[in-house]
Amino acid sequence: MKANQVRETYLVTGQVHSGKTTSVMSYFRTEKNISGLYAPVIDGKRFIYSIHNKTLIPLEADSGTKEADIIRTKNYNFSAHSFDQARMNLLCALATDTEWLVIDEVGILELRDSGYEPALTKIIKDLQPNRKLVMVVREAVLEEVKNKYSLSFLSLP
Repeated sequence: MKANQVRETYLVTGQVHSGKTTSVMSYFRTEKNISGLYAPVIDGKRFIYSIHNKTLIPLEADSGTKEADIIRTKNYNFSAHSFDQARMNLLCALATDTEWLVIDEVGILELRDSGYEPALTKIIKDLQPNRKLVMVVREAVLEEVKNKYSLSFLSLP
C-alpha cells in the first residue's frame, strides 16, 4: 500500500512541551482498540510507553551507556537500544488489528532516518486502510514530515 492510501491519518501538533502527549493520552484514555507508542516525560525524564504491551522504556541514555549506543539531538542523548525496542513495538503494533495506531513523537530523528525509522515508513506504507494512524509531530518540523512521508492529516474529532 502506498503512503497516500492510508485512509485516515490524524495529526496532533504543537510546540515543544506544549502537552501533545498528554493530550493524546487523555483523548484515548478509555480506548481499548489501540496500539503504538506514547512518549511521556515522567519526573523530567523521557520515556517510550508501548500501549499494547503496557511497558515503559527509558529513552534517555544513562551515564553508563557506551558512546556508540547514544543517539544525540540538540538537547538529548537517547539510548539506541531504546529505539531498537520502540521500532520492534511499532512493527508489532502494525501486525495487530487494532483500529488506532499511535506514533508519538515523529521529529528530527525520523527526518534523519533514525529514531523510529525504518519502522515508521513501513507502517505508513503497509497500514491497512481500515485502520487509523495518529502521529504526534512538533510544529517546527511539521512541513518537513508532511513532505518526507507524502501525508496529509486530519484533526482528531
